[in-house]
Amino acid sequence: MLSGGNMKEYSFVINDNQYTVDLISVGELTAKVKVNNMEYDVEIIRKQDEIKTPVISKKAVIMDAASKHPMTDAPANLESKLPGSIQSPLPGLITKIMVSVGDKVKVGQVLLIMEAMKMDNEIQSTTTGTVSEIKIKVDDHVLEGDILMKVSP
Repeated sequence: MLSGGNMKEYSFVINDNQYTVDLISVGELTAKVKVNNMEYDVEIIRKQDEIKTPVISKKAVIMDAASKHPMTDAPANLESKLPGSIQSPLPGLITKIMVSVGDKVKVGQVLLIMEAMKMDNEIQSTTTGTVSEIKIKVDDHVLEGDILMKVSP
């Protein structure tokens, strides 16, 4: 906390107007400042830190009384079940994309490189066809099961 003897002075220019601001005292949630010789009590609003790591959440499991089988609270991602959907086998970072939309690919052809657990992993095509959509870019973080691209027959 600053006290009156440790006052700090700042100069600001806002819309071509110069302001002299003396920081008189600072508390946890308030501060006392002097702007062009006028004292003000101001509220400090702390900006919440942005979360930079992906958050993995699980879907709730619901028991279906009729069939006695567990099911999730949302339908399965049907897009991932379609032929030609290239999925991420594990969480990681996309480091290189080796194909473009419109390129012809074969089964086993390396489509991209993904870093996971400090190792480079080659992601290969599971079908022969034409790259119809690329859903990721270099430096994207992906989770297991994310659709990376689509190959149409």
